[in-house]
Amino acid sequence: MLSIKKILTLSILVLAIGCKKYSADSHISLASANARITKKWTLDQLYKNKLNVSDSIHSIADSYTITFDKNNTFELAWDKTLTIGTYVLPLHYTRKGTWEFTNKKNILQMHYSDDNSMQQLPILQLTKTNLWVSTTDKNDTYEWHFKK
Repeated sequence: MLSIKKILTLSILVLAIGCKKYSADSHISLASANARITKKWTLDQLYKNKLNVSDSIHSIADSYTITFDKNNTFELAWDKTLTIGTYVLPLHYTRKGTWEFTNKKNILQMHYSDDNSMQQLPILQLTKTNLWVSTTDKNDTYEWHFKK
């Protein structure tokens, strides 16, 4: 017969094994995927075919953020400040839409409201502080590493 201590130990072990969801996750989390994703994320690193191209994004945007809320809506935002002589021109661009998890919460599906398009992003890592997703454009694979 199993003791209470052995049952608790086995339960914790099973729970720990089952909580590591995404391939690049290095942490175990008891928080749900919805709880982990609903916040504002800032682009930290961008990789193109496994090469770090983060500096190239700064020529396009000073900041690149995505905010997911509990109502399954999101907002992508790019901000860039251009200085032309003595003039400072702040630029702000947003895209909004709805989001949902698919494929056992391994895919982040985003529906854009401005053009009714849809994008599926494989989730590589989703922790309290990291969101890593992947996109493909022609023959290039991009990894987008966001931080809280």
